[in-house]
Amino acid sequence: MASRKRPHQRHDPPAHPEPARVSHLPEAAAPHPEHPPTAAATTHPHHSHPPASADTPHPHVSPRPPLVWYALAAVIFVGCWLRFLHLGDVEKRSPDEDTYTDFAARIADKGIGTTPTLFAEFVQQSDQQNYPAPTRLTYFVLEAAVMRIAEIRDASAGVAISFILSCLSLVLLAWIGIRFFNPWVALSAVTFMAFSVGELAMARRAWQDSAFGFLGLLMMYVACEIASNPRRRAWYPAFLALGTLSLLTKQTGVIIYGVCGMWLLWVLLSKERLRQPAALLVWGSLASVVVTVCVLAVAAGGFAQVVPALKLSVNPGQRAIAYMSEYSSCPWYQFVYLLWITGPIPLVLAAAGAAVVVLRDRRNAAVCALLVTAAFVLFSSGYPLMQNLRYLSPANGAFCLLAGIGFCYLMNLARQRFQKTAYQRVLSVSVLVVMIGLFHDYITFHSTVVQPGILDLSVKLMQHA
Repeated sequence: MASRKRPHQRHDPPAHPEPARVSHLPEAAAPHPEHPPTAAATTHPHHSHPPASADTPHPHVSPRPPLVWYALAAVIFVGCWLRFLHLGDVEKRSPDEDTYTDFAARIADKGIGTTPTLFAEFVQQSDQQNYPAPTRLTYFVLEAAVMRIAEIRDASAGVAISFILSCLSLVLLAWIGIRFFNPWVALSAVTFMAFSVGELAMARRAWQDSAFGFLGLLMMYVACEIASNPRRRAWYPAFLALGTLSLLTKQTGVIIYGVCGMWLLWVLLSKERLRQPAALLVWGSLASVVVTVCVLAVAAGGFAQVVPALKLSVNPGQRAIAYMSEYSSCPWYQFVYLLWITGPIPLVLAAAGAAVVVLRDRRNAAVCALLVTAAFVLFSSGYPLMQNLRYLSPANGAFCLLAGIGFCYLMNLARQRFQKTAYQRVLSVSVLVVMIGLFHDYITFHSTVVQPGILDLSVKLMQHA
């Protein structure tokens, strides 16, 4: 009796398989040579991989080497150490720092009830209109709190805030890189930020820019969390609260809040087609603007002081206009040239990373980083009187993230094109070039910021230092 043939078993693949997670750098973490990684970047770490078919050999899986984690911790330590190293070499405080310190000290002494007086003086006294407006409540209150806790009333309170939040920005950037990319992108991005001329300069001053930079990076992270799981409502209040704080920190808070909010709305409506979360985002954003105005009204002692204070915050006094016209106004390409002077390697790699995001890598976090960077670079280079490295602070983390994406993509491309020995040589030379470039950035910081003792980071002061 002939044996009955067993029917052919059909193995249907999943309807929408996700690409396997790929590391960008060392050989130990790469997939098996028979399955080379795609040029696209990694997927979300919580997404499951498609099951392997019966006739597909299993990829070689090796544990992730601990080297990247040790290197990441070391780079964060070096970045914090470099910031700490220059806390005591500031001989003179800038007028902006004196204004922040004075406002915070008066709030620390007399309580929050003194803010209506600050608003009245700013509106009524023309000389005060040449300096930061009291509408930047977030930083004043934060600095006043540090003054109360530490029992001090000088600029060291603001410097402590700048130093701590600049160091925390390194940690937060590392987590964003790990969470939405991979440890090698995180390591590259944090390395560039650790040696950033602008970040090193702001961390030693009592400006509000380091705090604003941390706030902008935190807002970008929360926006990426919402985009990765739009149905989870817990992140929405955090995003709206950060948006309110950004509007109460600096006038350009509207840029970071607006860019992240509009991008999120596009993700919710166009990609995810979720109307209810989109409505929550829209109405919540409008409510946050109302809350911002109400907080300012309470701080100013009524709406009558808020409107003129807001107008004067974007149209300052004549001496301020004259200063910005002389030192912070130039053709757009001179500001791009300033970025080249202060960090040629990060600038080139950020441009490469931007090209990768536009042409190949459409992950949410990568797109968000590109939009935030583009918005602030275009604003600072193209808007009159705004050519200043300080105004890029909310986008510094996004800029370094693009540079990390660019570097890891180029190394991954080299790994695919070259044999193992040749690739190791390319990787070694590339790392050496980056290290030389970072040493150049630190020397530039020391020669253009520390030694001349400049009181601002405007384009002409930096170029002529």
